[in-house]
Amino acid sequence: MWTYLAEPLSLTYPGVRTEEIGPWTEEGEKFRRLHIAFPDSIATLSTDQTIYVDSDGLIRRRDYSVEIAGNIPAAHYISGHQEVSGLVIPTTRMIYSRDENGRKITDPLVVSVRLENVAVS
Repeated sequence: MWTYLAEPLSLTYPGVRTEEIGPWTEEGEKFRRLHIAFPDSIATLSTDQTIYVDSDGLIRRRDYSVEIAGNIPAAHYISGHQEVSGLVIPTTRMIYSRDENGRKITDPLVVSVRLENVAVS
């Protein structure tokens, strides 16, 4: 969970490389995309990832291949953003497999996480 909660701060870590790539449209919504290359010194599911940012500047999706599980392609959806003590924290995460065109495969839902009663002290 720490990795999830630390984004987008993790994008500022030394050695992290970012590059904006072409936009993406899904279910009528347009997203900006940012390719991220993490150095080996940062523990992550995948050293190469793509994040999708909505018109409000919120991270709404993250694509990666799960390196520790045979490079299974994942589409990780992020929602339920709430402001907590001045921080915007997403409270819902749903992870699906994705096809060769980058589209989510809706069945089965691979992982679902919902945070409740979030507090920062």
